[in-house]
Amino acid sequence: MAGSGDSRQETRSRTAEEGKSTQPVQIRYGIHRLEARVAGKTVGEIRKLLQQPLNLDPRVIALLNHRQVTDQTVLRAGDQLEFVRLAGVKGG
Repeated sequence: MAGSGDSRQETRSRTAEEGKSTQPVQIRYGIHRLEARVAGKTVGEIRKLLQQPLNLDPRVIALLNHRQVTDQTVLRAGDQLEFVRLAGVKGG
């Protein structure tokens, strides 16, 4: 029984910690830098949201915390999301 009590306490603690986190996600594309509270959204949702305001090229790749990710990847508080063009790709 002690094991199940410990598991419930761990779950409550983890949930409480996630709820306390208010760090924004840092988003970069070229010269554009912004911070937004978008934890829980996917990279694809952010890509679509920023496509017009930042003139985001649909061919850019997404790097999350310096690793390439897909549009289905979910963002967490404190993440760093960067959209980058591959070398040699010109704007169109």
